[in-house]
Amino acid sequence: IHYWTGLGADSNWSTLENWSTTSATGATATALPTASDPVYFEKDATVFLDQDATCGMVYWNADNISVEISSDSESPKTLNCTTVNGSNATYFRSGCTVYVHDLVLSNSSAANFNWKGDSVSTFERVRMVGAGAITIYSAQTITFKDCYMSGTFSAPASAAGAPDIRWEGCTYENRATTGNLLWLGNSSNGSGIRVTMKVLDASGRPLDALLPVEIRVYDAAGAELDGAGFC
Repeated sequence: IHYWTGLGADSNWSTLENWSTTSATGATATALPTASDPVYFEKDATVFLDQDATCGMVYWNADNISVEISSDSESPKTLNCTTVNGSNATYFRSGCTVYVHDLVLSNSSAANFNWKGDSVSTFERVRMVGAGAITIYSAQTITFKDCYMSGTFSAPASAAGAPDIRWEGCTYENRATTGNLLWLGNSSNGSGIRVTMKVLDASGRPLDALLPVEIRVYDAAGAELDGAGFC
């Protein structure tokens, strides 16, 4: 386990003094996190990803903390999350505020980007790539702005409460041969949500294909409205 202490002279991921293997206030670690090391945030933090990095699960390990993770917008770095705890690559506690921007989040085939717990998250100019799924497990507010996502995106029926997911200028790509995309959006009365879907071959060329899309509409209280169907 690596805890973020933030005790270094800067907020860089590569600054060893920002890390401890004992606690969020413990002695400085002797090495940076590796693929077998889960990363724990237990207090407010601002982290700058100054180099490509790999770690195990990223865990917001305290309620009501605020964490920002970013990298250079001109040359985004990659944070590769593997898994050492079930299938979670990310896990959020209640009341957390998460702001991730200008970087690449990658996950392994065994790790999923999971949102569990009541949190408010904003992902801006983030590429979320990898073989794992992107899954919302509980009621929370998540905003994706100008993001690219690949894989399977869903909010299981077992999710505790309805998540509020907002999309602004995002691209979603699913190269899986099977799987569902639960696409949630927000619009005011009289406006619309624009969704464009394409079927491509392995080289990215369009294919002639019939793509059934089921649309369901809900009001602010979660009650289904008339207008559901396939198109």
